[in-house]
Amino acid sequence: MSPLLRRLLLVALLQLACTQAPVSQFDGPSHQKKVVSWIDVYARATCQPREVVVPLSMELMGNVVKQLVPSCVTVQRCGGCCPDDGLECVPIGQHQVRMQILMIQYPSSQLGEMSLEEHSQCECRVAIPHHRPQPRSVLSWDSAPGASSPADIIHPTPAPGPSAHAAPSAVSALIPGPAVAAADAAASSIAKGGA
Repeated sequence: MSPLLRRLLLVALLQLACTQAPVSQFDGPSHQKKVVSWIDVYARATCQPREVVVPLSMELMGNVVKQLVPSCVTVQRCGGCCPDDGLECVPIGQHQVRMQILMIQYPSSQLGEMSLEEHSQCECRVAIPHHRPQPRSVLSWDSAPGASSPADIIHPTPAPGPSAHAAPSAVSALIPGPAVAAADAAASSIAKGGA
């Protein structure tokens, strides 16, 4: 379908949706279900920045695990539907947002800042096949003056929508976490005939 024909069809559907009153369904004598209008459904689903939850779990400096509080944050990321399967919702405007995070490594804790990418504008563009997953955020740790600071970390963050594929970053694929290491050790022990 040509882009011009697609736009004309969309305009016709928008005009039709605006002229028709939403029909309500009754679920009984006292319950009334609200029907969300087509235009609202369409507007909510389009490619646009939307609030998503980003996990902050990470490993630093070998086997030393540091806990982050909170363990996840919300940021604005591109997501939603594009009018064609060959298109994907991608950011065309982004900026960094700094957030205070508490890092706990028993017996101490410190307050620091992390910089995460937020999307301010999105657009549907031709989908490009990705050979390697690219990180969506570079998280850096800025601790209080005089305190030791961990190295920068690369952490992929999924965005909602059909173009969001949760793939591990190169760093997380090369450095197994404690749970993976324990599972590998247990599997190795069982394979050798141990308990």
